[in-house]
Amino acid sequence: MLKKFLINKVFGWQECDSETYKKAWYQFGGSVCTHPDVIDWLSKKTGRSVSYLSRKKNNDLVSCIYHTNRSFSLYSNDYPFVFEDILLPLHGEHRHLIPFRTKILSPRHAGKAMNSIYRAVGKHKICYAKESWSKTTSRKRDGERKRFIKGGGSIININLLSDEEICDAYIRLFTLRWAGSKRCYKKDALMEVLSHFRHLIFGHALIFNEVIIAIDLIFMSECQNWIYFDDINGGYDPEHRQFSPGTVLLWENLTQAKALCQQQQKEMIFSLGKYEEQWDYKKLWCDLVPLGRTLS
Repeated sequence: MLKKFLINKVFGWQECDSETYKKAWYQFGGSVCTHPDVIDWLSKKTGRSVSYLSRKKNNDLVSCIYHTNRSFSLYSNDYPFVFEDILLPLHGEHRHLIPFRTKILSPRHAGKAMNSIYRAVGKHKICYAKESWSKTTSRKRDGERKRFIKGGGSIININLLSDEEICDAYIRLFTLRWAGSKRCYKKDALMEVLSHFRHLIFGHALIFNEVIIAIDLIFMSECQNWIYFDDINGGYDPEHRQFSPGTVLLWENLTQAKALCQQQQKEMIFSLGKYEEQWDYKKLWCDLVPLGRTLS
């Protein structure tokens, strides 16, 4: 009761419904894991009920959050949604008190979430793709792409594939790439996600000899001011290492994501997830940005 009193009276939050949250998310923005459709679907699948809170100033909505038993995470091993960058629909021109604890508050809330700290030397960092590349790097990546195509390969939009084609290719290539060191999603669960969230799927696949040899699973969520891309671990066939398929695919996805954002006149946020030392390659592609920790 005391906690609820503090949330309402001290932090200024009031209970609201999912429609209010959806309105706030599209207006103020968020990440894939905080997308209204993702939150609603995972709540039903995991059996964890979700509540919503909002804040107003002069009767205008300025922020809205969700929580499940005072946690922002609805993570499940069964489904390919990662809760590694909690980007909430908070009005960018206001400062906010976040009423629940998290160690993965988005860098976008730095300076806006009053009860948060961001440590440059901390271990919790998110990998955001670099916004620009040197001419030398761009020429090198474009050259690798041309070499793949000249060698007989092709690149297709993932939306030209059926759910089952994406699912089968993802599982096969994930297994080949990681060779049992990482657990892949079960086909039934992945098919369920693909069929329900096809409107959030983005990306491309590499084809060689009419067979998919590289594929990533990327979710794309679009709000008023930006498009957020969440790149989930994918796979490639190591037999085609001479073409650097992982590099060619990521460069293609980044290039096309940037082009889409320019077309829509929106900012691009492209995440490769949290940084860990065993994934040092992310430093080549990304800026490592500290995540925040709330104090509540």
